Amino acid sequence: MFDLHVENKNKWELLPNWANFYIMVGKTFYESLTNKTKLRLVLTLPSRSYAGVFIAYGAMLALIMDKVDKNTIDTHFKKIKNLDIGTSVVYRKQDRIYRGIYSGTEEINGEERIKITIQEKKAGSLTELLSSNQTLSVQVANEKNYKLPKNPKGRENKVSDFIKIGFQNYNYHRLLTHSQLQFYYIGRKKWIKEEAVETEMALYDFKKSQYVKGNLHELLRMKELMGEQASYQSQLISSSSGSHEINLNYSTASTFTIFDGAMSYLRWREVFKSTHSVVILDRTETNFENAIYEISNDLLLSQKNDMDFPLNVQHIPRGIELMFWEVY
Repeated sequence: MFDLHVENKNKWELLPNWANFYIMVGKTFYESLTNKTKLRLVLTLPSRSYAGVFIAYGAMLALIMDKVDKNTIDTHFKKIKNLDIGTSVVYRKQDRIYRGIYSGTEEINGEERIKITIQEKKAGSLTELLSSNQTLSVQVANEKNYKLPKNPKGRENKVSDFIKIGFQNYNYHRLLTHSQLQFYYIGRKKWIKEEAVETEMALYDFKKSQYVKGNLHELLRMKELMGEQASYQSQLISSSSGSHEINLNYSTASTFTIFDGAMSYLRWREVFKSTHSVVILDRTETNFENAIYEISNDLLLSQKNDMDFPLNVQHIPRGIELMFWEVY
């Protein structure tokens, strides 16, 4: 699970223990999420570098260990069903991605199905009839008025060797077909791109005796860093942004927010108070004390239950402190 490698002096080496600790934190946090309360986790660190992206990576590992639950399937089916006829959509079928138009529903053998048209009317209006499970492969397109092709060939829904080999025992296909906001990530975009996209990682392919390169973002899949037709699992928001298009209606009971840095928390905490949250605070930050003050106020004013984070304290590196509680 944690056999990621990073390059050091032209050699691939296993991640250091502190990085694996953050991955374990993310995995443990995600596995602790509940529908009844909202979890709050605060980490104070000597340095914030890479903490947030490794925590997010650990959470995504926990996610793809499980199959998509029925509630997620039903909610998404209802969302697509309620679209206006003619809405442009992206439809992923096996290893291809198609532009499509939502064409309503049709009942087949007592089962309601979604109709997605992927061919222009003059050429025959080829239409796919999708079950509730299959509807997970449909998402609303950013572009509003798709012009459908005469011969719908689609484009390749490419899966990298990094994903296919490194995560073959996981349910990674859900990341590639179904867009869903698993988490919001608030931080400096420059840092996130450097850490999640530009920092090369590798997994070892024992069959071919070679390293397969990739990056953390192949699991994090932030909407702002993906192509228009690519599926996404998270949304990246700049901590310095004064305003941003946020639609919390697309969040779920398990959606969480990572506040990477004091400014991220101070500026955006009220907007995302309805989600679970992880707050990462670097003790060298200018606004560190202000963030601690606001967190202390939140603790005093909220109905809460202090909890021990379910992780062996012996695994916590020196210099890192955790606070963990649930809000009713």
